[in-house]
Amino acid sequence: MRQFKTLSIKKAIQSSLGRVKSEKYFKDIELNLHNVDLMEVYNIALSKLSSGSIVNAINCIVFAMDIDRDNKFFFSLSKTIVVMLDKELESNKAIKMKQKYSDNFENVKNTIKAKIEYIEKNSESVSDSLEKMERELHESKPSFFSLSKLYLTHKMKKGKLSPRIKELKRELDEYEIEKEDLEGELKDIEKFAFMEECLKVLSLVMEICLFPSRFNTRN
Repeated sequence: MRQFKTLSIKKAIQSSLGRVKSEKYFKDIELNLHNVDLMEVYNIALSKLSSGSIVNAINCIVFAMDIDRDNKFFFSLSKTIVVMLDKELESNKAIKMKQKYSDNFENVKNTIKAKIEYIEKNSESVSDSLEKMERELHESKPSFFSLSKLYLTHKMKKGKLSPRIKELKRELDEYEIEKEDLEGELKDIEKFAFMEECLKVLSLVMEICLFPSRFNTRN
């Protein structure tokens, strides 16, 4: 007869998010395992949540519910945070972002980061070209002792380079504006992506506690 054991919440989260992303949900929960007072852990969770640290509150929830899957205090706290996150993710700003990109926030975050990197690369290339042209124009400028024909050379070069210099400056300004807009958008997206991740973690925790048989593993 096969025997099964319930998968730990920590391992389930690692399996869902990956080791790197999940690591932050396991910090500050390695408490003294001897005579653990879960009410003390619960109070710590409330304190962390009230100070705005959702991750640290989840640390406590994961730690406690891996010890006691039936703890009503931590289950209730999980539900409270889930409702709070759901409300934020249903806000007008979040909905508009979802409608604009038609994707989850984590993918959108990566897309915007790629766009910013592309802009920075192009901006650097344009800046190098601009610097080269301005230096070329400056070096063609005749000195006080130059022959008069050099004035004509400089004038011709200025006529050729000035429009291009002006165009490159305009391109740089446009890149800067676009980058600032994307960075502002990225800030909101990162916030929503973080909320989605926390929601995923807590939903998984609650599912494991409600339906442990779904997460049984063979001995």
